[in-house]
Order: sequence, then C-alpha cells, then structure tokens
Amino acid sequence: MEVNKNNEERSTWRERERRRAREEILEAASHIFAQSGYDKASMKEIAGRAGISVGMLYNHFKGKEDIFRALLEGYMNGLHERGNSRCAAIDPPLEQLRCRIRSAIEFYWENRNLVLIYLKMNPLRLEVEAAGWERMTRGVMADLLASAMKRGDLADDDPKALSALIIGAIHRLLYIYVNDENEEAINSVPDIIDRIVLKPLETGRSGATEEEGK
Repeated sequence: MEVNKNNEERSTWRERERRRAREEILEAASHIFAQSGYDKASMKEIAGRAGISVGMLYNHFKGKEDIFRALLEGYMNGLHERGNSRCAAIDPPLEQLRCRIRSAIEFYWENRNLVLIYLKMNPLRLEVEAAGWERMTRGVMADLLASAMKRGDLADDDPKALSALIIGAIHRLLYIYVNDENEEAINSVPDIIDRIVLKPLETGRSGATEEEGK
C-alpha cells in the first residue's frame, strides 16, 4: 500500500511539474510572439525565454503553431469564463448580451498582443479551431438574441444571422482599431454595435414577460 501511495504521489508531482513547465512556456511564447511576430518567432527564442532547452520544449509542444493554438485555446476559454462570471446571472437576456459584448472587448484589450497576431495570420492555418471557437460564441449570442425576441424586447429576426453579423462586425472593428493601440477607440466598439445593430431592433418592451412576448 505504501508503495502504491508513493507512486501516486510521484505521478501527481510529475503532472504538476509538467503543467507548471507548460504554463511557463506559454507565457514565454506570448512575449516572443508579441515582440517578434508569429512568423519571425523561433522555437529557440521561446526555449531561451522559458529557460529550457529546445529539446525539452519539443517534449511539450510539436512546434510553434501547436504553442499558438494552446495560447488561443486559453484565450477563448478565458473569454467565455469572463463572460459567464460577469454576465450569466444578468436578466433580461438583452442586457446579458450587452454585458457579454462589453466583457469580450475588455478581455480583448487585456490580451491584445495575442489577438493582434491572430487577426493578422493566414486564417487557413487555424481554420478548424477558429470555426469551433466562433460556433461556440455564435451559439451563446444567438440563444440570448432568441430569448430577447421571445420576451418581446427585440423585433423578430434570425438570431443566428444576427449573431454572425455582430461577431463579424466586432472582428472588423477590432482589426481597424488595433494597430493604433487606442484603448478609447476599442472601448467604443460595444456602443457602435449597440447603436447600429441592437437599438434599431428594440421594441421598447423591455421587461415584458415571456407570455406577453409570445
């Protein structure tokens, strides 16, 4: 029994160390990508920043595209966690939607170096992952739009199409503003989306019950 316990403890320790090393690599890579850009960054630079050998780096990641995928996965998970923690309890759904848009823009600004690199990359490199992340975001937004329409807060329309429109507009506005490092312009994106997309659809019946909205 003691042997098994020791083996389990060693296994747990190794897993903790592996996770710690992986986090340090990702942190180092984010600095290198921001400094050098994705194409110019090298595994040697990332390893040097992380304080490990290149061989050890390859024990954790297949290459820099694998590292960048992990960084973006962490970003997208963090984005949704931020939205859930700040906005999930807000009612009505239209206000939750507005909260999630504001939260997303704020989170973007905090991670702008990573997102800037992603926006400038050839989209085919991460086409499968990007499609999955966007479907997840569109689904949350479309559900909130559909709920707002059911309540009567928004005029009936296609929630999936509106969700895609909103996300596309956000991406384009961010791409326009990001090079300027202009926080004020970035923070104006939720107001622009609200004014151009959501406000024209509002019925003025915010607070109507579901039964009334049918």
